[in-house]
Amino acid sequence: MAPRSRRAAEAADRFDAEAAVDELYAAAPGDFVARRQELAAAARTAGDSGAARRLREARAAQAAASWELDERRAAEQAAAAAEDDASAGEERARTRAEEAQRALKDARDALAEVTRGHRQATRDRKAAAREREHAEGAAAGAADAVTRLETGRG
Repeated sequence: MAPRSRRAAEAADRFDAEAAVDELYAAAPGDFVARRQELAAAARTAGDSGAARRLREARAAQAAASWELDERRAAEQAAAAAEDDASAGEERARTRAEEAQRALKDARDALAEVTRGHRQATRDRKAAAREREHAEGAAAGAADAVTRLETGRG
């Protein structure tokens, strides 16, 4: 819309609508509504009804900022959940490794016990074999002695 009078046209030329919009969005969120009304009134006073209407219709940037914050929070929560899952997985793996180490130690202990038992059984068998040989040797010697006595050679 064109200004109605020469005076209004000059005032509209002096009103910088883009600077007003920039100023509005630079305002603190709590001051947005009051500053919007002030700037719209200034545009109206300057005769720039189009700028006054755009300023009145301007919406606070909170919705976009709120959406971005929500997205950021969701991403942080997803990252934290992933980290928790990773930590839980790491803890499960650590627990399984500890259990495996205990099982391995138990298996080593059992193997050592079996090995000791095997060695003892081997020693016992060898000792029994020596005793048997000794007994057989003694029996053979006794039989020889009996034979010599019987035959008069001894």
